[in-house]
Amino acid sequence: MTSAEVVGSRVSRRERARLLVVLDGVTGGAAELVRALRDAARQEGSVLACRVVHPRADDVERDLARAALEAQVARAETQTGVRGRTETALLDPAVFEALSGTARGGSLVVVQEHRRRVLRSAPLRTPA
Repeated sequence: MTSAEVVGSRVSRRERARLLVVLDGVTGGAAELVRALRDAARQEGSVLACRVVHPRADDVERDLARAALEAQVARAETQTGVRGRTETALLDPAVFEALSGTARGGSLVVVQEHRRRVLRSAPLRTPA
């Protein structure tokens, strides 16, 4: 039960925060993953840890990439003590480019059966 349900107010229709962290299997992304896990815990959100894998990669390459990704997530969870907030996924390079283009200021239009949603990157907040 959420706090909104306890006090009887309307539950927000807004999705919880999902932090996308793209990892390459080396320690370079470890700090970002640790920070994302802590942010997700603070915001009651989740982390989607990803690794970009070429579409022509065979099953062995995909299994190795997935194992490395899951090992990196396990290390970050151990370091932060934050568990149960992480999913892992292997991304196609085209999907990664669409998402990262949005992060660089472009727009991404999600087309579904009866609606379209335009996603844009949020402006950076400047500290007060």
